[in-house]
Amino acid sequence: MTALTGLCKIELPGETIRLCDGGRIVWGAETYLARHPTYGAIGALESLAEGAGDELPPLSLTLMPPSSAAAADLVQPTFQGSRVRFWLAEYSIDTGAVTGSPTL
Repeated sequence: MTALTGLCKIELPGETIRLCDGGRIVWGAETYLARHPTYGAIGALESLAEGAGDELPPLSLTLMPPSSAAAADLVQPTFQGSRVRFWLAEYSIDTGAVTGSPTL
């Protein structure tokens, strides 16, 4: 049996955060968790929309850091402009492993 999940990868200087919208998801050699020990979890995600041609639809993602220190760390100037990617993926409920190719 399979289900859908969102996978978010945030490449900060010195660390990569891998979050999913619940549980533990394995995609290749990477593991996505519902909560990062320092930066928390995904709190809200705007509805996804399809783009046309080269147009990328906007996506709003809200993180829920567990402390004001973690929130302050996320907004430091060296983190601004860090690469953030989001995929929709189908995964096996039994194994937590991604099946098929996630959609970026």
